[in-house]
Amino acid sequence: MKGFTATQSGARAGINCQKHAKGFWFIPLGEDGRGRTLTRVPVGRKFSSSLVQEKDGEEELTLFECGVIRTKEKGTLLVVEGQPEDKRALVQLYCYEGFRGSNSYELGEGVTELARGTHAQGDAGRMGSGDEILVVMEPGSKIKAHRTGRTYGAPGKFVFLFTGEGVEVMTPEEEIECVASCQEEAGEAL
Repeated sequence: MKGFTATQSGARAGINCQKHAKGFWFIPLGEDGRGRTLTRVPVGRKFSSSLVQEKDGEEELTLFECGVIRTKEKGTLLVVEGQPEDKRALVQLYCYEGFRGSNSYELGEGVTELARGTHAQGDAGRMGSGDEILVVMEPGSKIKAHRTGRTYGAPGKFVFLFTGEGVEVMTPEEEIECVASCQEEAGEAL
Protein backbone atom coordinates (compact mmCIF):
# COMPACT_ATOMS: atom_id res chain seq x y z
CA MET A 1 0.00 0.00 0.00
CA LYS A 2 1.08 3.55 -0.61
CA GLY A 3 1.08 5.89 2.39
CA PHE A 4 -0.47 9.39 2.33
CA THR A 5 -1.19 12.22 4.75
CA ALA A 6 -4.20 14.41 3.94
CA THR A 7 -5.88 17.54 5.32
CA GLN A 8 -8.29 20.01 3.71
CA SER A 9 -5.21 21.94 2.55
CA GLY A 10 -4.02 19.05 0.38
CA ALA A 11 -2.39 15.64 0.42
CA ARG A 12 1.19 14.45 0.24
CA ALA A 13 2.93 11.11 -0.11
CA GLY A 14 4.19 9.59 3.13
CA ILE A 15 3.06 9.25 6.74
CA ASN A 16 5.38 10.69 9.40
CA CYS A 17 5.91 8.47 12.43
CA GLN A 18 7.03 9.31 15.96
CA LYS A 19 9.34 7.38 18.27
CA HIS A 20 7.98 6.32 21.65
CA ALA A 21 10.12 6.62 24.80
CA LYS A 22 10.19 2.79 24.87
CA GLY A 23 11.93 2.77 21.48
CA PHE A 24 9.19 1.70 19.07
CA TRP A 25 7.85 3.79 16.18
CA PHE A 26 4.15 4.58 15.73
CA ILE A 27 1.68 6.57 13.64
CA PRO A 28 0.14 9.22 15.94
CA LEU A 29 -3.57 10.03 15.66
CA GLY A 30 -4.96 12.89 17.75
CA GLU A 31 -3.14 14.33 20.72
CA ASP A 32 -2.57 13.72 24.42
CA GLY A 33 -4.37 15.74 27.09
CA ARG A 34 -7.70 16.65 28.59
CA GLY A 35 -10.58 16.29 26.13
CA ARG A 36 -8.22 14.65 23.64
CA THR A 37 -7.28 11.09 22.68
CA LEU A 38 -3.87 10.06 21.36
CA THR A 39 -4.00 6.75 19.51
CA ARG A 40 -0.74 5.08 18.59
CA VAL A 41 -0.64 2.62 15.70
CA PRO A 42 2.69 0.78 16.10
CA VAL A 43 5.12 0.06 13.28
CA GLY A 44 6.79 -3.38 13.35
CA ARG A 45 10.34 -3.22 14.77
CA LYS A 46 11.99 -5.14 11.94
CA PHE A 47 10.18 -3.06 9.31
CA SER A 48 10.86 0.29 11.01
CA SER A 49 14.55 -0.44 11.58
CA SER A 50 15.01 -0.85 7.82
CA LEU A 51 13.43 2.58 7.12
CA VAL A 52 14.78 4.89 9.83
CA GLN A 53 16.87 7.75 8.47
CA GLU A 54 18.96 10.33 10.27
CA LYS A 55 18.50 14.02 9.53
CA ASP A 56 20.31 16.79 11.44
CA GLY A 57 21.26 14.30 14.17
CA GLU A 58 17.63 13.20 14.67
CA GLU A 59 16.07 9.92 13.63
CA GLU A 60 12.97 10.09 11.47
CA LEU A 61 10.65 7.58 9.85
CA THR A 62 8.26 8.28 6.97
CA LEU A 63 6.11 5.50 5.49
CA PHE A 64 5.73 5.61 1.70
CA GLU A 65 4.99 1.90 1.14
CA CYS A 66 3.61 -0.39 3.85
CA GLY A 67 1.04 -2.97 4.85
CA VAL A 68 -1.20 -3.39 7.89
CA ILE A 69 -1.95 -6.55 9.85
CA ARG A 70 -3.91 -7.39 12.98
CA THR A 71 -1.92 -9.57 15.39
CA LYS A 72 -3.39 -12.99 16.21
CA GLU A 73 -2.62 -12.83 19.92
CA LYS A 74 -4.19 -9.49 20.95
CA GLY A 75 -5.76 -8.21 17.74
CA THR A 76 -3.47 -5.15 17.74
CA LEU A 77 -2.97 -3.22 14.49
CA LEU A 78 0.62 -3.33 13.27
CA VAL A 79 2.17 -1.55 10.30
CA VAL A 80 4.50 -3.89 8.42
CA GLU A 81 6.20 -4.26 5.05
CA GLY A 82 3.71 -4.07 2.20
CA GLN A 83 3.11 -6.23 -0.83
CA PRO A 84 4.00 -4.64 -4.21
CA GLU A 85 0.76 -5.86 -5.82
CA ASP A 86 -1.42 -4.13 -3.18
CA LYS A 87 -2.90 -1.10 -4.99
CA ARG A 88 -4.70 0.32 -1.92
CA ALA A 89 -3.55 3.30 0.17
CA LEU A 90 -3.05 3.85 3.88
CA VAL A 91 -4.20 7.41 4.57
CA GLN A 92 -3.79 9.49 7.73
CA LEU A 93 -6.61 12.04 7.46
CA TYR A 94 -7.45 15.10 9.55
CA CYS A 95 -9.94 17.68 8.29
CA TYR A 96 -9.50 20.55 10.75
CA GLU A 97 -12.66 21.59 12.56
CA GLY A 98 -13.70 25.22 12.59
CA PHE A 99 -13.20 27.42 15.66
CA ARG A 100 -15.39 25.99 18.43
CA GLY A 101 -16.62 23.33 16.04
CA SER A 102 -16.20 19.68 15.20
CA ASN A 103 -15.68 17.38 12.23
CA SER A 104 -17.18 14.15 10.92
CA TYR A 105 -16.35 11.72 8.14
CA GLU A 106 -18.61 9.85 5.74
CA LEU A 107 -16.68 6.81 4.51
CA GLY A 108 -17.54 5.70 1.00
CA GLU A 109 -17.51 2.21 -0.42
CA GLY A 110 -14.00 0.75 -0.45
CA VAL A 111 -12.86 2.67 2.67
CA THR A 112 -12.02 0.87 5.93
CA GLU A 113 -11.35 2.81 9.13
CA LEU A 114 -8.53 1.30 11.20
CA ALA A 115 -8.06 3.78 14.07
CA ARG A 116 -9.14 7.19 15.36
CA GLY A 117 -7.72 9.88 17.67
CA THR A 118 -9.04 13.25 18.82
CA HIS A 119 -7.65 16.80 18.72
CA ALA A 120 -9.27 19.55 20.83
CA GLN A 121 -9.29 23.33 21.22
CA GLY A 122 -8.82 25.13 24.52
CA ASP A 123 -7.05 24.06 27.70
CA ALA A 124 -9.86 21.79 28.84
CA GLY A 125 -10.76 20.67 25.32
CA ARG A 126 -14.25 22.13 25.55
CA MET A 127 -13.99 24.75 22.80
CA GLY A 128 -14.31 22.22 20.01
CA SER A 129 -12.77 18.97 18.91
CA GLY A 130 -12.14 16.90 15.82
CA ASP A 131 -11.13 13.38 14.93
CA GLU A 132 -8.08 12.26 12.98
CA ILE A 133 -8.47 8.88 11.28
CA LEU A 134 -6.32 6.20 9.70
CA VAL A 135 -8.02 4.44 6.80
CA VAL A 136 -7.33 2.00 4.00
CA MET A 137 -8.70 3.23 0.66
CA GLU A 138 -9.30 1.21 -2.51
CA PRO A 139 -8.58 2.98 -5.84
CA GLY A 140 -11.57 5.15 -6.76
CA SER A 141 -12.93 5.33 -3.19
CA LYS A 142 -13.72 8.58 -1.41
CA ILE A 143 -14.35 10.13 1.98
CA LYS A 144 -16.60 13.13 2.56
CA ALA A 145 -15.54 15.35 5.47
CA HIS A 146 -17.84 17.83 7.18
CA ARG A 147 -16.67 20.49 9.60
CA THR A 148 -18.64 22.85 11.78
CA GLY A 149 -17.75 25.96 13.72
CA ARG A 150 -16.34 29.22 12.49
CA THR A 151 -14.49 28.59 9.25
CA TYR A 152 -14.19 32.29 8.34
CA GLY A 153 -15.32 31.86 4.74
CA ALA A 154 -13.46 28.59 4.10
CA PRO A 155 -15.51 25.61 2.86
CA GLY A 156 -17.22 23.40 5.43
CA LYS A 157 -17.18 20.23 3.29
CA PHE A 158 -14.39 18.40 1.50
CA VAL A 159 -14.01 15.25 -0.58
CA PHE A 160 -10.89 13.06 -0.40
CA LEU A 161 -10.58 10.79 -3.45
CA PHE A 162 -7.93 8.10 -3.87
CA THR A 163 -7.26 7.93 -7.61
CA GLY A 164 -4.94 4.93 -7.41
CA GLU A 165 -1.92 7.21 -7.80
CA GLY A 166 -2.58 9.86 -5.16
CA VAL A 167 -5.16 11.47 -2.92
CA GLU A 168 -7.09 14.40 -4.42
CA VAL A 169 -8.67 16.96 -2.08
CA MET A 170 -11.58 19.01 -3.38
CA THR A 171 -14.80 20.73 -2.39
CA PRO A 172 -18.11 19.08 -3.39
CA GLU A 173 -18.49 21.67 -6.16
CA GLU A 174 -15.04 20.84 -7.54
CA GLU A 175 -15.95 17.13 -7.41
CA ILE A 176 -19.03 17.75 -9.57
CA GLU A 177 -16.91 19.63 -12.12
CA CYS A 178 -14.31 16.84 -12.10
CA VAL A 179 -16.93 14.11 -12.65
CA ALA A 180 -18.59 16.11 -15.44
CA SER A 181 -15.31 16.66 -17.29
CA CYS A 182 -14.30 13.00 -16.91
CA GLN A 183 -17.66 11.84 -18.29
CA GLU A 184 -17.38 14.30 -21.17
CA GLU A 185 -13.96 12.91 -22.11
CA ALA A 186 -15.25 9.31 -21.94
CA GLY A 187 -18.47 10.02 -23.89
CA GLU A 188 -19.29 8.95 -27.45
CA ALA A 189 -20.47 11.16 -30.29
CA LEU A 190 -24.06 10.52 -31.43
